[in-house]
Amino acid sequence: MDERATRWRPGGLLLVRSDRLRSADENISRAFDWKQHLVEAFADSFRRHGAEGGHVNLDVELDPTILVGSCRRYTAQDSWNGMRSESDHILQERHPDLLVQVHEMDFRSPVAEVVRGELDLGLAQDWENAPMTLPQGVRRVKLMEDIAQVALPTGHPLATPGRDSISMKDVLGERWISRTVGSTCHDRLIHTMQTHGAEARIGHIVMEYPTQLAMVAAGMGLAMVPRLGQDPVPAGVRVLALHPRLRRSIYAVWRADNDSRPAVRHAIGALSAAARAA
Repeated sequence: MDERATRWRPGGLLLVRSDRLRSADENISRAFDWKQHLVEAFADSFRRHGAEGGHVNLDVELDPTILVGSCRRYTAQDSWNGMRSESDHILQERHPDLLVQVHEMDFRSPVAEVVRGELDLGLAQDWENAPMTLPQGVRRVKLMEDIAQVALPTGHPLATPGRDSISMKDVLGERWISRTVGSTCHDRLIHTMQTHGAEARIGHIVMEYPTQLAMVAAGMGLAMVPRLGQDPVPAGVRVLALHPRLRRSIYAVWRADNDSRPAVRHAIGALSAAARAA
């Protein structure tokens, strides 16, 4: 028997195959249980949320090892994509019948989309000098901390052997390679320079950290790069810690009324496991 289903949309179902039932007798028995769970879960989701964004959130945990459903998750074009890929791998291994839909956006916070029910789960960040405030009804869990560091060409006078840290006061007059205007990392660079009474001299706008590091190696400027964005550091680049440290925190965010959804719960667990391994 080929049982399929994940998400109700007006006009039909978005189907995902789930044919992991082992014997014919078990197959028939579990199929009836599965359909009953599906009807009950659909009714409960519609009763609590209505048809948000054109669909009803729906996932069913048949037992601790079988999870059928979907989870729409946001990720940014950011240095934590390795963690996100690892969490996807963990989810696929543990719950192969769970459909994970990744929405990669630019540098916007996913909180508004989570509030509107357009996303089930988002990855968000804040910096210690600019903490994030969440609206009512949104939960978060801290996955990990990261620090910003300065990448310099190995021929730079400050990139001497044995030196492992640098102050922003040492590089106030340097030319910088930054992410686009409005991104969190661009804002942190501008804010950090301004706290030292200087304006950042931004010579290049580049979204991807590997490209920024390649440009640093070519002597085109310095870059402020999170530790998670330094894999790998190319030849010709020296990375120094900032003193004092500039820390950011990375969170999973979701709506409180999704607490009981198995797909969201397991997705958060996979992200937490991936963050611990990062």
